[in-house]
Amino acid sequence: MRKIVRVDEEKCNGCGVCFVICPLKIISLESGKALIDEELCDGLGGCVRKCPQQAMRLVEID
Repeated sequence: MRKIVRVDEEKCNGCGVCFVICPLKIISLESGKALIDEELCDGLGGCVRKCPQQAMRLVEID
């Protein structure tokens, strides 16, 4: 099991905070929403803590 970040598209307003702070640069903005490359996500969750909309969460995947 490993952790990754997922975006709640209903809460995301595309502000770009996550895009700016992601050290891996794996977040893009598409159609006004954050999009995360889940294959490359390290699951540390800095973007989760900084998201002003609380639109991101850590989830465990197989």
